[in-house]
Amino acid sequence: GLFAKSEIRAGSIICEYTGTRISLAYLLKRAKNTDYVMGLSLGVHIDASEHTEVLGRYVNDVKSPPKRNARFEKRPKELKALVVALRDISVGEEIYASYGQGYWRKRGGFPASIGPGKARREEFSPSETKISDLGVEENTKKKSGDGGINLA
Repeated sequence: GLFAKSEIRAGSIICEYTGTRISLAYLLKRAKNTDYVMGLSLGVHIDASEHTEVLGRYVNDVKSPPKRNARFEKRPKELKALVVALRDISVGEEIYASYGQGYWRKRGGFPASIGPGKARREEFSPSETKISDLGVEENTKKKSGDGGINLA
C-alpha cells in the first residue's frame, strides 16, 4: 500500500502511474501476471510490474467506495496516469483508488478482505517532492527497515 507521510490536499497530484508501453496483442497473448498493467485507452497499455520505483503501483483499491480518497487520471498521450486526491488525506492514511470493474471481473470479483497491511507499506510525502506540470518527481529515495520506501 501507499500511505500519506504528510497532509495531502484535495485535487493535489499525489504521484504517477507509469511503466513500459505494451501492445494489445502482447497483452492478450501474455500468460504472466497482469496485476500492474493499466489500460490508458484503446490499444494503449502500460506495465509497471518491472518498475518498483513507480509509486502509483502501490495504490490499492478498497471494497467500500466511500473509503476511496484518490483517482487515476489517465493520460494516454503521455503514457501515464496521475494519482489525484479526491479529498483531503491525513497523515498515515492509505491511498485508495478504484481499479475499475474490468480489473476485478477478470479476477473473479473483489477480494473478501483488502486493506492496510495486505501489501508492503510505502510512504509518500508531497512536501518532499518536486511538483511540476507533469506531476510529482522523487527527489531521493532510501530503503527503510520495514521493506517500504520512505522519501527523504
